[in-house]
Amino acid sequence: MKKCLLFFLATFYLIALPIFAFAQEKEIEIPQTSTDIKSFFSKFLELLPRVLRESWQEALEIWKKIYQKSKEIWNKFFWEKIKRVLIFFEREIQKRSSREIQKRSSILKEEFKKEIKELKEDILRYLKKIFHK
Repeated sequence: MKKCLLFFLATFYLIALPIFAFAQEKEIEIPQTSTDIKSFFSKFLELLPRVLRESWQEALEIWKKIYQKSKEIWNKFFWEKIKRVLIFFEREIQKRSSREIQKRSSILKEEFKKEIKELKEDILRYLKKIFHK
């Protein structure tokens, strides 16, 4: 697949790019005098903002298309797999945490009963001290 893509790109660069270069309607004339140079640069400076704006707009459209295509590929191929892995981890964490919670809840219940018993004994001792005085 990679070789096919490389072959296609190489063919495109070898055939299509020279065609674009030959597609210019007329050659650029070399200025001969200072007034010609001045008029050449004034035309150049007039056209420069428009050319930059147009080329930027074209580049922006290309990048938007690349972004959309990348997003489609990501959502189609990768996101579903990542989502499945995340769901798997979520379920595993829930299973393990529920087991741990059940273990600890029984331990906590026993500890709570012991604490209540100790508290009752402490209260009784305190009350005995108070009434014996």
